[in-house]
Amino acid sequence: MKKILVIGGNGFVGGQLCKMGEEKGYQIAVADIADACVVSTYEYYKCDISDYAAILDIFQKCKPTLIVNVAAIADIDLAERKQELAYAVNVTGAENCSRAAKQIGAKYVWFSSDAIFDGAGTDYTEDIAADPVNYYGKTKALGEERVMAANENAIILRLSLVLGMPVAAGNSFLAGMLKKVQNNEKAVCPVNEVRTPVDVLTLCEAIYELDGTDFSGVMHLGSTSSVNRYDMTCYIAQLIHAQPELIVPLHEPVPGKAPRHNNGIICVAKAQSVLKTTTLLPWQKTVERAVSMINN
Repeated sequence: MKKILVIGGNGFVGGQLCKMGEEKGYQIAVADIADACVVSTYEYYKCDISDYAAILDIFQKCKPTLIVNVAAIADIDLAERKQELAYAVNVTGAENCSRAAKQIGAKYVWFSSDAIFDGAGTDYTEDIAADPVNYYGKTKALGEERVMAANENAIILRLSLVLGMPVAAGNSFLAGMLKKVQNNEKAVCPVNEVRTPVDVLTLCEAIYELDGTDFSGVMHLGSTSSVNRYDMTCYIAQLIHAQPELIVPLHEPVPGKAPRHNNGIICVAKAQSVLKTTTLLPWQKTVERAVSMINN
């Protein structure tokens, strides 16, 4: 039987990956920094991915066939403030897991970001050089180099924005927005930040499909079209019947925040050519699929 170890499995994406893995017949194991797993039935390992010896020991005990590392300091402003922590997780931890996965012969998948690009262009393909505008993007760009140097068979999925609902816990843009509008609070959304979102179900489907292939290297995963954060949020508000006046456009950068890449417009042509059973959707259908998870 195939076995998946999800590093960061207590979170939003990790939780959905575990849930889908169960449905597909995988044995499920979770590694996270917390004392316990949010799903008590899963095999669980408390870990610090910046410690190579500890990670290798966990991998050797767990014996997974597939390792997916979703652990990250993904908050751009937090990464800017706590650069040592961001480096430890996004660079050192990513490399450690990649090297240990190679040592035990497991497939390794790691998430990168469109934040490695400057955001001044459009249709970023996998071979365009990194030029990040913030420290988070720098850690992801360097993490990519380290992951592939440690393990030439690794898979790096570059993502722009993941939409959906958590299984049990974790940070989710959609869940956060839903909570705000239910409390009659305003959601302030940038007009100039364009993203190429993917719903978490499509993301998980792609990972399990890739597990059955020989693909390695970098792949962009997202919708087949892009949208700015404000228009996307207005569409979500429409779907969940929220008051439209609660969605407020932001036209200028917020003082004190780390700079953002404006155009997270990633080209997904490679993914479309590699993936045979996972269908990438236009951004509207991506949003609709994510919203459909709210009461499920």
